[in-house]
Amino acid sequence: MNTLTSTLAITVAAIQTPPHEGGFDQMVGIGLVELIEFEPGQFVGRMAARTLSANEGQEILLAWLADHLPTHVRTIGWGLADDIVPRLLAAADEAPSNIAADVIDALASTLSIDAVDLADEPVYAMDGDLATACANNLVPCISMSPGGLLGEWAVGHVAPIAEMLLTNAIASWRLWAQRAAADPGIADEIGTELLWRLQVRLADGDASNIDLHVSVSRQPHARSSD
Repeated sequence: MNTLTSTLAITVAAIQTPPHEGGFDQMVGIGLVELIEFEPGQFVGRMAARTLSANEGQEILLAWLADHLPTHVRTIGWGLADDIVPRLLAAADEAPSNIAADVIDALASTLSIDAVDLADEPVYAMDGDLATACANNLVPCISMSPGGLLGEWAVGHVAPIAEMLLTNAIASWRLWAQRAAADPGIADEIGTELLWRLQVRLADGDASNIDLHVSVSRQPHARSSD
């Protein structure tokens, strides 16, 4: 059985605009949830998200990502191989050379350990998208229509976008942890605590650049006796 030792879940948000390099829509946000299980049921990590304003370009996201990607982790994402990574690489092709080099190096280092595309996992392959997989497994996630996402971004409402990015990164981790953990219940307990921490952070104000360090543990009464 796999362990939960060190994992990174990644999500992206993109608006429908004239396609950029590779035919991808413009990215307007990236969410990361990193968790390290240093003792059974005890985790430290961070939840980070960067959302662009209307006058910022994708290179801002790439520079942010290069600074925030950890190494020596298992990377998890829905559409990681077919959407997220190709989208990031296509954006790098349009970015200044120094930013492109930094993010490509960071991605290569992060992805060199292990990468899990949930969309290709047999248990989720028939679901078709993250929202359906979450609904079928009772995992909270947020689905925003293309028009809704564009509308929020266009008027500078970045909090709903940041909430979606990090909620869905937590959801991706939960979907993976439900299958990888010796005790699947840990995914729901830790995920629920992370969602609460996220809501507290969002209530504090500016959500355009979130970087929240977390320490979460299972409640003693919830741990298995073995």
